[in-house]
Amino acid sequence: MKTCYVLFAILVLLNIFDIYSTNILLEAGYEEFNPIMAFFMDKFGTMQGLLLFKVPILLAILTGLFLYSARPWYDKRYLLASMSIVTLVYLGTTYGANFRMMMAM
Repeated sequence: MKTCYVLFAILVLLNIFDIYSTNILLEAGYEEFNPIMAFFMDKFGTMQGLLLFKVPILLAILTGLFLYSARPWYDKRYLLASMSIVTLVYLGTTYGANFRMMMAM
């Protein structure tokens, strides 16, 4: 289970990088490409919108970790695979795009 929390911590750190890189790109004149994120940012402001979008998702993942690990049929392999897939897909899409745009600045 410890590995799951390490993966969750990595996911939190990646979200912090996403908030940081998104702010840099927005200040440089880029637009948010995620329509859901753009809605939150337009409705609540940039930082508040980012946090209102990301924090509930991270809390849902953390809650899922607690609930899933408390089950008697708990199998760590499936949880680790799920966390790894979520982290890698999220990393590849969001951060890859932000990093490429930041390098082009």
